[in-house]
Amino acid sequence: MRYGDPAGHGRYGILDHDDGRPICHECGRAYHQLATHLRGSHQITAEQYRAAYGLGATTRLVSTQASERMAQAWERHAQSHLDRLAQRRNPHAAAQHSRAAHGHDPQGWAPEVRARRQQLARSRRGRDLTPEEAATLGDGVDLRVWADAARRLLALPDVHASSLARAADISPATVHQRLRRYPPI
Repeated sequence: MRYGDPAGHGRYGILDHDDGRPICHECGRAYHQLATHLRGSHQITAEQYRAAYGLGATTRLVSTQASERMAQAWERHAQSHLDRLAQRRNPHAAAQHSRAAHGHDPQGWAPEVRARRQQLARSRRGRDLTPEEAATLGDGVDLRVWADAARRLLALPDVHASSLARAADISPATVHQRLRRYPPI
């Protein structure tokens, strides 16, 4: 389809307006808030609509009247919006707000809850490998041999991928990746 070709109730790549209101390519009516109409009546997002009808990503889907009302509302409340933005941009305040909102505020936990969570975290890390166990991993040059040795060590009690990662000075994700890439023969 080329720019200007008929597309639905409009033209491809062009958003026509009626009295300042954008006209929907799907149904041919004009709306103040076209994106809201699209989502509610046609079950498509603004991005899908723009892509389907060749509109630019920055094409505004609101009427000039609605745009003016939004600009006036911003001007009336600009300081409160900017204050809230500044508060959210403070990394320490944002982290505290996020933790508290999701119930992860360590200062507010009871001592027994904190101890249980620390014990659980330690158990997930696995124990450290002994020097003999770490030596069985080899130098890591032949990764198939390394993966087979890692599987044997993972069969031991309290040995986890993080145990192997610490011994080999790699990330746990790399351990899992090697085990997937070099399956047992």
